[in-house]
Amino acid sequence: MHMGDQSQQKHFQELGSELQKIRLKNRQSIAEVSGSVEIDIEELARYENGESRPPEEILLLLISHFNLSEEKAGSLWQLAGYSKDEPRAQDFIDELHQAGAFVLPQDARILFTDVTHASANQHGVTINFMQSAGPMGKPMIVSRMGMSREHAENLRQLLDKILHEEKPSPKLLAPPKDESTNTQADSTK
Repeated sequence: MHMGDQSQQKHFQELGSELQKIRLKNRQSIAEVSGSVEIDIEELARYENGESRPPEEILLLLISHFNLSEEKAGSLWQLAGYSKDEPRAQDFIDELHQAGAFVLPQDARILFTDVTHASANQHGVTINFMQSAGPMGKPMIVSRMGMSREHAENLRQLLDKILHEEKPSPKLLAPPKDESTNTQADSTK
């Protein structure tokens, strides 16, 4: 093994140790984190054991998943051996938070779930709906939803209301109010 390889391996072990500490501090299992960032449990275990380095995209997803500070993200980025000359990790994280997609329903099938994982940061909430009987016994994501914190709070209130009714009936959750409209309305009062 070359001297450079040993140094690089040491960095990967430090990176793996840090990733594991962050996961444990957040009280998440390796299965929960691997499901959230959509990688195999074994692959995440290799990163945490320092056996291999996560690709930039995976490291960025982990940084975003744990909602790490820019300082902590930069530290992980350096431990992974990525160049400081490349765009900063926080720039990629900001792009991840801004990325969005609109999906038009193509069928009305109901996918039932028995495992749910939710995570939140200052930008919003992501919910993974999973079935525990996925391939090789691993939970399989059947749907992922993302929403603003305001919309998540409205959803929570709607679920509370429905679950406490004697005869639950279907309800629609209205889209969040446009903040520019609220500001204008408040300024005219």
